[in-house]
Amino acid sequence: MNENSDNKKDIKKSSRIKTLIDYLTERIMNEPAFPKWAIAKGNDLNPKRMRTLGANGEAIWHMDKETEAASDHIEMSGFLSSAIISYGRGEDGSLLLNKHLVAPKLRLIPNATGSSYCTNFEIGAKISVDGKEIVSEKAVKSEIFGGLVIETVADKVALKREYFPSNNYCMLIERLSVKNLSDKAIEVEASDGGYVKKRTDTVSGKPFVSEIRLSDGGKLDISNRSGKKLRRIEPLESYAFDVLHVSYEEGEEWTADIQDEIDAREKFVKDIVNDIVLKTGDEIVDTLFKHTMIRANESIFKTPRGLMHSPGGGTYYYALWTNDQCEYANPLFAYENYEPAREQSVNCYKLYSEYMDMSDKPFEEKMPLVSSIISGGESYWNGAGDRGDAEMYAYGLSRFLLVNGDKKLAVEMMPYLKWCVDFAYSRLDKNGVIRSDRDELEGRFPSGKANLFTNSLVYDMLYNIALVAKETGEEKYADECMRRRGELYKNLIDHFSAKVQGFDTFRYYKTNRTLRSWICMPMTVGINDRSEGTVKALYSKKLYKDTLLKTGSTRSTTWDRSLLFAMRGTFRAGYSDKGYEILREYSRSRLIGAHVPYPFEAFPEGNRRHLSAESALYARIITEGMFGIHPRGFDSMAITPSMPSDLERISLKNLRGYNRSFGVEITKSEVKVEYGGVTLAANYKNGDTLRVDFNAGTIAKE
Repeated sequence: MNENSDNKKDIKKSSRIKTLIDYLTERIMNEPAFPKWAIAKGNDLNPKRMRTLGANGEAIWHMDKETEAASDHIEMSGFLSSAIISYGRGEDGSLLLNKHLVAPKLRLIPNATGSSYCTNFEIGAKISVDGKEIVSEKAVKSEIFGGLVIETVADKVALKREYFPSNNYCMLIERLSVKNLSDKAIEVEASDGGYVKKRTDTVSGKPFVSEIRLSDGGKLDISNRSGKKLRRIEPLESYAFDVLHVSYEEGEEWTADIQDEIDAREKFVKDIVNDIVLKTGDEIVDTLFKHTMIRANESIFKTPRGLMHSPGGGTYYYALWTNDQCEYANPLFAYENYEPAREQSVNCYKLYSEYMDMSDKPFEEKMPLVSSIISGGESYWNGAGDRGDAEMYAYGLSRFLLVNGDKKLAVEMMPYLKWCVDFAYSRLDKNGVIRSDRDELEGRFPSGKANLFTNSLVYDMLYNIALVAKETGEEKYADECMRRRGELYKNLIDHFSAKVQGFDTFRYYKTNRTLRSWICMPMTVGINDRSEGTVKALYSKKLYKDTLLKTGSTRSTTWDRSLLFAMRGTFRAGYSDKGYEILREYSRSRLIGAHVPYPFEAFPEGNRRHLSAESALYARIITEGMFGIHPRGFDSMAITPSMPSDLERISLKNLRGYNRSFGVEITKSEVKVEYGGVTLAANYKNGDTLRVDFNAGTIAKE
């Protein structure tokens, strides 16, 4: 563990200081991620918007058909930067636009989570037509599919902005096309306006620079500035050039090929949407799955300690979390063919292992696993104490190892899984359930001394660790995990089962008397006791309304992640029609509703940021919920179909896992698995679980 591990008071004090530094950095030193006009109002979160779905899956917003001011925002990321673009129309129909560029490797304060250098750019390049500057544009339309396109009109011209996050530089590319709508030739001048912002790192004294640069030759030399472009455009012809929003450390020298960066982004999007392919026959669900795969995979950053997947949102970069990364995203990445996602997953788990105290000190005296590894691996944050972080880590790692199927890696990581089990059971209380200081909401809402979330994770991790242990030759340890799992199941049911606000469901902690969204957790790990009452409670008026799930029945705060868990659990518990009803409603809202095209974080906290791992949770509704795919070993898996009655056939293609590529197709009565030219098929009835043994080439009822 790190050098402070022997002094609990010092660590707690250090974490409090870091939390304060993060708050001050984000609120005072950095520019806000969202302009005031882009912040949602609590009484109007789901207004009807003039949006449609394009022929190729684009989320299209017909802004010129809106009758009042309206706005939205989207985040897009590359390996070295991220951009949050807020856009919309004012009351008079004029374009609203703000670009927030985050440079994670440029740190305003070392070892603070929210200290990435951030800059806001408004409209950007200044455009003049026949010597007259365009000061206002009418918003016409926007399109999103892995990038953002905004179309506007002004006097004599139509403008089209296409946004691409750069893969390899801290840069947001805006390809701006100006079309002559008049019947005469016009002179168009573009200027960067001499736009330059500088800020100095208060510790190192390094000056950071943000600039707007122009290019129509496809190159950017950061050491040379060219401020203006002039072009004569004939009637109905267009002139396209690039407006480059860049941040860098003063003195850097590099040259970027802009077309190469655009091509790399377009290739990434194409590869991701063709990686795992979902076909349900429901255009909205299938398309949102594509969008979420883009957002889930793009938020991976190059750091001094290797690739790191990070949430984003204007604050959370260059860092890892036990919930977002270990628990939410990495179990999905194990099924993908996208190598950076798989590489960062292994890196993530190995980095966290460095924060485990492997000494002979009693576990009761050891510090919890840190909640977050920050600043590119330079430090950590655990200001919320024990959130069940070891349990989140082991839950995700055990699942990843099984799907990944690499025995050598599993043997290497097995000591860290055992550490997590020992840590969890050092917190066993007199009721036979696991204590934790908080849950993953970090004390925002009460969680008692022992909560349902952490205990559900332990129940699932014990099973998956047992499977890993069997595959690595540790049969006795596997048996011990299964024994503990059986005991925990009984204790969990006894301790948390309750009638809450009229529903036969679970209480979230011992003294809890109101409904909480996380009552869905047991269903997500295969505990179906009290599932009927739980499903009724989750989608009752006390918790659910208009595709939003409240954290608690007496609170107004909503978090998409708990609804995404709830939908997965609803399918896994066998309530396929109810799950599909909510999934369709949710998917339509997120794809062509008020705030698109991804799942988001929370409201009012964070202004519904497009955090990356929430998109991974959406994909897992499909893979683990509707299809019911779960590991049984390095070369075997289980399928428990949860087939909605409205659908005839569903399929997933190009999955990677269990040491091969495979696809799954499910109809009303049959499951087919294809891999390496082999097709396995078996009939099933609702509630059946089929076991697929790839080595034996068999599929049969488990």
